[in-house]
Amino acid sequence: MEERKVHPYFIGMLLFALISGIINFVSNSINLSLVDTSSPQGVLLLVNITVQMTLLIFVIVGLAYLNNPAKKQVIAENRYNLFLYEFFENAYNWQIGLFLIGSVIIVADFDGFFTGSIGGFVLIVIVVMIYNENRKIKESLSVIIPQYPVISLTKLKELIPHQTDTRKLRRLLLQMIIVEGFPAHFDPSSGVISYGDHPSVKVEPVTITKSEAEPVLKQEKQAISASGDIPKLICPYCGEEAEFSDAKFCQGCGASLGPAK
Repeated sequence: MEERKVHPYFIGMLLFALISGIINFVSNSINLSLVDTSSPQGVLLLVNITVQMTLLIFVIVGLAYLNNPAKKQVIAENRYNLFLYEFFENAYNWQIGLFLIGSVIIVADFDGFFTGSIGGFVLIVIVVMIYNENRKIKESLSVIIPQYPVISLTKLKELIPHQTDTRKLRRLLLQMIIVEGFPAHFDPSSGVISYGDHPSVKVEPVTITKSEAEPVLKQEKQAISASGDIPKLICPYCGEEAEFSDAKFCQGCGASLGPAK
């Protein structure tokens, strides 16, 4: 079994915190020598320097832990370290980028009061929440799809225990198939997912010429004028009911709802 290692992000942030902390500590020490320590500004700087010293001690202890093989292994087995490996391997590039930006904001604001760290912390929390939501949806897909050799996107959306829109579900499904190698096939034209070696289900659209369609449309318009009712538009591929009577595409599977040209 391969020995787990401490993620480079964790080591990098500790080193960055050490450098940032030392720079801020020296800067505040110089400022303290230029003011009266009994003044409000001097007292504020003393508190600031004390907090910085405390944080620097924690950072130094953390780096010392990494030089101890036994303690380093404890850190490597920590669930936060394991999450870092999972996150950096599976998250989108924009999620990783925002996560790193938030981390840099937090560590760079090593002034003892963390006035700017709140924004970085909130940014990281939002990114992690979005990532965890997508991960849970993927886990549900990997469990549900194998139970149905053939299933429509609309039906799949109903079975997932997480609230999500069709566009997001389609995107995550394609990422699983194309990027992660999930053994399934998705036909965007019909909105049908087939699992494993099951043949893909393709629905051939009915071809209607303009001359054939005009009499039918004329009769429908006359019927609407007579009754005042607008008939519901149902997708012939997935059975999804269109929200608008003049919709051009199905909101469930994306198939065209108009007559073929």
